[in-house]
Amino acid sequence: MNVLIVSHLYPTPNDSVPGIFVHQQAQALIERGHTVRVISPTPYVPNVPYLSNRWERFSDTPSRAHIDGIDVSYPKYLSLPSRHTLPLIAKSVRHTVGTAISDIVSGGFSPDVINAHVPLPDGYACIPSCQRLSVPLVTTVHGASIQISSESRLCRRQIRTVLQSSEEIVFNSNVLLGKANEHFTGLSRAKTIPNGVPLTELDSAPVAKLPDRLDENRMVVTSLGSLQSTKGQADVFDALQRLPTESRPNYLLVGDGPRREQLEQAAANLDSPVRFVGTVPHEEVFSYLKATDIMALPSAEEAFGIAYIEAMACDCAVVGCEGEGPSEFVEHRETGYLVPPDDSKALAGLLSELLDNPARTQQVARNASEYVRENLTWAENARKNEEVYQSAIGRSSTRGYST
Repeated sequence: MNVLIVSHLYPTPNDSVPGIFVHQQAQALIERGHTVRVISPTPYVPNVPYLSNRWERFSDTPSRAHIDGIDVSYPKYLSLPSRHTLPLIAKSVRHTVGTAISDIVSGGFSPDVINAHVPLPDGYACIPSCQRLSVPLVTTVHGASIQISSESRLCRRQIRTVLQSSEEIVFNSNVLLGKANEHFTGLSRAKTIPNGVPLTELDSAPVAKLPDRLDENRMVVTSLGSLQSTKGQADVFDALQRLPTESRPNYLLVGDGPRREQLEQAAANLDSPVRFVGTVPHEEVFSYLKATDIMALPSAEEAFGIAYIEAMACDCAVVGCEGEGPSEFVEHRETGYLVPPDDSKALAGLLSELLDNPARTQQVARNASEYVRENLTWAENARKNEEVYQSAIGRSSTRGYST
């Protein structure tokens, strides 16, 4: 079938990390024999000096690209630098995406289904085109679209319109679906399809050489994720501070973000080896994970957590938080570990246990890898999404659209 993916969360030729999970799903759908096109609405940013990193990545985004065999369009929309303006941005994106869809159809691509990632702005942008073309809309919901957007009454109204207009709704975790049920009704038909790992790319990645000044005789603990308060890297520092100096592991932080300066100050006060790797290409992430014994990310707001399953597939023992996304695929002490959120004392006790029992830690890591490789791959994700698309197409003849 012809699948049109609409997602502002998508890699660009100059930045391969944001939205890599959407790209990997698209690749898996192609491997199953489907034709996939992508529209990734992108903020219009003039190419001027002194732009922040957040906006600079958009200034040189091309209008079109061909990434790993997938044609991607990056139509520009007028944006505003605040998430409080999202209802207005959604209107702007709707116009931009509508024009882009018309151009693709005029060029000969006739979609059988449109899959929007996420409700705002992408799903909202697709509604008029789906109605005009009589093409079913499938909306895939990721964490931030519910946890952040639902704080606004206007955003909730727009999200409600998207959910009502979608033939099928997909959540990437039951945790996220539960949070959505707190704000929206009529989600009894929603499906849960977890994200996956790209096994071919993962298995081909070499093991990274440890950065300078790390001790090869110590185990390696890594936190993979944006350096922000909710991810819990500060709790890892607090936990390591509680351990005897001679027992502390190497600590790697892969990623970047607004809390880096504060975390670097914490590192300066910790008498053990710490290195900030920063943002790296996705394939290098796997290399660092292959050099890691424990991936500790006690994130207090995690709808799913791709970082955890990628680490599990790389034979890491993972540590996440109870009640968050990882609790759906981590069986405590069997395929990983779960600690209470915001509890560095409990985390310190667990890390001490894992560091003192490397054989057991390695066995749990092997269990985790086996589980992910059997259950959480992009091939399995694509198979389940294919079933959703077929269901949406079958239902579309009797479905109306809300505008």
